[in-house]
Amino acid sequence: CADVSESLPATLSNAGLFDVITIFDVLYHIVDNQRVESSICNIGGLLAKDGRLFIMDQLCSRDYQISKHMIYRNRESYLTAFGKHDLRLTDSELLFHFLVPPITGVKIADLSVAAIFNTFGLCLRLNDRLATWAASKLRQLDGKMRAQGVRVSNCEFLVFSSGGHANV
Repeated sequence: CADVSESLPATLSNAGLFDVITIFDVLYHIVDNQRVESSICNIGGLLAKDGRLFIMDQLCSRDYQISKHMIYRNRESYLTAFGKHDLRLTDSELLFHFLVPPITGVKIADLSVAAIFNTFGLCLRLNDRLATWAASKLRQLDGKMRAQGVRVSNCEFLVFSSGGHANV
């Protein structure tokens, strides 16, 4: 186990390059931008030429720190940071349109909405029929929004490819 934002231990950096690296729900917990930059550099240094990096992260239209330990970053500057380390976005997919905050970008409103969603989620767990109905309606709404090109702050699955790096 290693802190990806710090110098990597020799056992990891000497292990060779990886064809696939996955990072799910990690980077938005690193609120210091310098440490995120170091993390991207370290990760990129471990990825083999033509390797793939799969990331799931929370991205917004602007930096948005929802709590002390979580920051949702501006999508464009996020992608630029990866580009600086020869990691280019090859694919992305929005995972949820309405299931996770931020929805409004206003902390008090988003925390209130999150509480409502948590309560609603608890109710859905108690009733399979209601859960099935709600899921189908959310999928319909999601499809309509995507067809209209609507993009909201969201959990996003990103795939980056590597142009090739020297080992860290």
